[in-house]
Parts: sequence; C-alpha cells; structure tokens
Amino acid sequence: MTNQIGNALLALLHHPEQLKQLQAKQLQKDSVYIDRAITELLRYDGAFAFSTWRFFPESTQWLGATVPAGDSVIVGLNAANHDSAQFSCPHQLNLTRKRNKPLSFGYGHHYCPATRLARLELEVSLQAILECLPNIQLACSSRDLRWINAVLARGLLALPVKYTTGVPKP
Repeated sequence: MTNQIGNALLALLHHPEQLKQLQAKQLQKDSVYIDRAITELLRYDGAFAFSTWRFFPESTQWLGATVPAGDSVIVGLNAANHDSAQFSCPHQLNLTRKRNKPLSFGYGHHYCPATRLARLELEVSLQAILECLPNIQLACSSRDLRWINAVLARGLLALPVKYTTGVPKP
C-alpha cells in the first residue's frame, strides 16, 4: 500500500480540481463518493503494474493461437485498467466515475484476499494526509520524480511535497 498511497496522492496533486473535490466530500463524509474515488485512484495508477506469472498447465487455445503447456503469461494490470472498451476516457482521472471493476487486486481465484484491508488503508491514509495538510502541493516538477525500479511494482522512491497548515487555499 505504500506505493499505492504515493501513486494516489501524486494523481491528486496532478489534478487539483479532483483533490479539492475529494477534500470537500471527505468533510461531508460522503461515503459513496469516497468509495468511488478510492476505486478510481486504484484504477488510474495502480501499485501493481503487472500480475505475477501464470503458467498454462496444458496447451490452450487463446486469442486464436495455441499456447503450449508450461508457457507463461503476465497480465499488464495497469494497461487492462485503461482499456477503452471497459472504461470511458480511461486515461483521465475521474473521481466521480461510477464504481467500476479494475484489475488492481486481480480477478477470480487470483483475487487478493486482503482487498478490503488495502482499500481501507488507502482511504484512511489519504484522509489523514488531506486533513492534516489541506494545502499540500507537489514540491518538484513531475520530471524530477524518481520511480522504483521493479518488475511488478509501480511506486515512487519519494514524493516531495510542500504545504502550509490551516484552511485550504480557495
């Protein structure tokens, strides 16, 4: 969740209108909006870019080709979460998007059993950050951000921010 918290916060900092809207909805305790926002942040820039490898136990016909037994596939989870056939305007962050079913936590018998805990951790973390630092802003340019060099995970090495305490700026 550490990577997902950073990814979600960065997405919000890149979309200040969405950030302000989320802050307002948190003050109103709008649980439906917050649930949709969490789902959308997970879809928009998930911390797991790819699934772990899946191996075919037997030769399988898949998308018009034969996949030999023992071959593996890896699913591009973030690519799947931006499929225009499944998500309208998939490359836009839209916290009001109707609850969708991104592959952020897998699917079927590969679905993460800790999904509810992870979603709660993201919600509580963002709520605390946005309440304590209402004027939070990115403290560097996006091109200065450095990303973790990992095969499956997607996250920042650090997220430099600046802030003032008190009431959010209009």
